[in-house]
Amino acid sequence: MSFSDRNSRLVLVITLLGTLTFLITKVFSFVKNIYSSVYVGDLFPIGVDHVFSHALISNLLMVFIIAMLYCYFEAQTYCNYSEGKLNKYIQKANLFYHKLLTSIKVCFIITFIFFFLMIQFPIINRVTVVFFGIVIFFMIIVISLSYIKWGKYPFLDKLFSKVKRMMKARTELEIIYYWFLSLFSLSIIIALLGLQSNLNANIAVEFSSKTGEMEIAYTDTTTDMMPKEVTYKINGKEKKIKKSDFMTAGSSIMFSENRKILFNDNNIAKQLYNGANVLYRANVDIKKLLNEGRNDIEISFVINDLVSENDGKKRYTIWNSIVKKGDSLEITKEKFSLKVN
Repeated sequence: MSFSDRNSRLVLVITLLGTLTFLITKVFSFVKNIYSSVYVGDLFPIGVDHVFSHALISNLLMVFIIAMLYCYFEAQTYCNYSEGKLNKYIQKANLFYHKLLTSIKVCFIITFIFFFLMIQFPIINRVTVVFFGIVIFFMIIVISLSYIKWGKYPFLDKLFSKVKRMMKARTELEIIYYWFLSLFSLSIIIALLGLQSNLNANIAVEFSSKTGEMEIAYTDTTTDMMPKEVTYKINGKEKKIKKSDFMTAGSSIMFSENRKILFNDNNIAKQLYNGANVLYRANVDIKKLLNEGRNDIEISFVINDLVSENDGKKRYTIWNSIVKKGDSLEITKEKFSLKVN
């Protein structure tokens, strides 16, 4: 291939990288919209439409990474290396350019398959999820083990060598393996981020100097993120507010339809987060717990958060000072508001 052809190829791939970067940001917005609702009832909460968004991200990221690797090796061919080293970089660049074209083809086919499934079979049975999860996990493990040297175990070495040769013989199989690996690795992260992006939880605490009460209000689009623990301390003495102490109100939105899937009528039900609202409110009489003079108050909310590495929990804390003079209260700050994310 001539030098000018290589230049044109590199410019084309760099343009592709820019396009992929734009598409990846748009797909993440698509994920947020998809996860604004989940399936309810006997169905698995995540349907094919959710998995379709996972597949799109896996496709784009895989093509993006291969394109980056190609650009790296192609860029090395512009350096002043020895002829032998230069030829190695040229071969690597050609190899990854071929893998790039193959990955685009494979990812296009995968996208089309998932789009068809999303239209025709949107729901997923729980048994199906477990079955395919086990099969995909087993395939990933077997293929991954084929890249390990098994010299001390002749039978395993012979078995995994066949798998490795098969993978090397067909670039499409190698691309599909990495696609499944990325899909399996990213699915849980994408699902958690997609669900969390649709949560709109807020904590509000208001102190009243007239009544001597503390009002705690918690709002969200779903009941799933209700604080697991709410406590308050007055001058070091801790008390817990139970869930039963909260009054609750709210609204929910459900969507259902009958669809014919494989010649059978199926009722599909979804819970929509967008527009739903849940309120928890508790009033605590703290005036009788206050001492004459200065009183320090601390309120803590412990909320489960699977995305966090802090034991899966986040702790939100508000503190305030109240000065009691007979029947009058001097409150440092009367209203607090926190956004839970």
